[in-house]
Formats: sequence, C-alpha cells, structure tokens
Amino acid sequence: MRRLLCFGAMLALVLLAGAPAAATAQGTALPPLRLITSARFEHVITRDGQVILVGQGYKESRGRIYMVLKNVDGSDRTTELVLYDGAAYVRQNDEREWRPTNPGAFQALVPTADLLLLFDGPLSSLGPATIGGSATEHYQIWGDGEISDPAQPGFIKVDFFVGTQNRYLYQFQLERTARGPGGGTQVAGLTVRYFDHDDPTLIVYPPR
Repeated sequence: MRRLLCFGAMLALVLLAGAPAAATAQGTALPPLRLITSARFEHVITRDGQVILVGQGYKESRGRIYMVLKNVDGSDRTTELVLYDGAAYVRQNDEREWRPTNPGAFQALVPTADLLLLFDGPLSSLGPATIGGSATEHYQIWGDGEISDPAQPGFIKVDFFVGTQNRYLYQFQLERTARGPGGGTQVAGLTVRYFDHDDPTLIVYPPR
C-alpha cells in the first residue's frame, strides 16, 4: 500500500503542480471537452515501461468512485478504494474492515478533463484514433513549463483522446521523467481508459 500511495502522491504532484494555464498549439486553446459524470475505467501504471499496477473501477459522479488496483510486480497485492462525498476508504487483500485514507490520491488516479488546463506545454493534434471501438481525436501536450527534453527530470508528456461525437475523454496517458533512487532517471507512466459513459446503473455505495 505504501508503494501505491507514494506513486499516487507523485502523480498528484505532477497533475496539480503549477499555476493553471491553458495549453496552446498553433495559437489555439485546448479542444472542446466535456467533464465525465459517470463511466467505467481501466488503469495501467508503469515504471520505466514495466507494468507495476493494473486496475479497474467506475465512477457515479466526480465525488463517488470505486476502484480495485492490483500490484503485478511480484507481491500480487490487491487494494480496494472508495471515494464517497469527500471521504476515502481503503482495504487490502482479504481485509474485512475499511480504513480511512487520503482522498487526494483519487485526483491522480482518476484524472478529469479540467486537469488538462494545468499543463502549459505545446499542444498538438495527432489525428483520428480508435479507442475501445470508439472514434476519437488524439492530442498531445509535449513538456510542461520550460522543460522539453524527455531525458531531463521534470519532463512531462500527456496524450489524451477525445470522442469525436460526445467530446468525452476516452483515454488519458501521462509520462513523467523523475530522478531515480540510484541517481539516474526513471519514467513513471499512467494510462486510464474510459468507457460506458453516462451509464445510469453505475452507483457507488459507502463502505459499511
């Protein structure tokens, strides 16, 4: 769990650092986007290209989210998380009792379209792409602030895929170069794919 929270905290810092500023490309702002009210999602979290966590879940609303994450680095640890109206809860493996936890990790693990406003690197339109059978448009934000070299610590690259019809996010990908524990660098990655948008059957209940 400590590894999950450390990674979630790092991603939260990446997503929430800096003053909000609209990304620009060829003199234009971000493309039209709609905030997702409800949807299912799947996660892949990587370190230097190696998958360390996978997950899935669903959100009833911005403040009600359920997810399950599983470590795939040899520990086979399973973590359940619930966000319900500002309170967050966690349990692992076969635990029966839920414990309170920091709700801030959800902002890193389930990014929303408005968080794209926090990146101020150049934005490019990379053309059409199909995500989960849906037609989308692929956009990329390269770098953030003054850091544009992928080998430099602090470099950030964001790819996002927007539905051509409903303008919802269908996929969000973030990579960040950071200093590694041995003095070199490592690349942390998060990919979230969204589907079943606006499904009225997605209901999150608070833990008992």
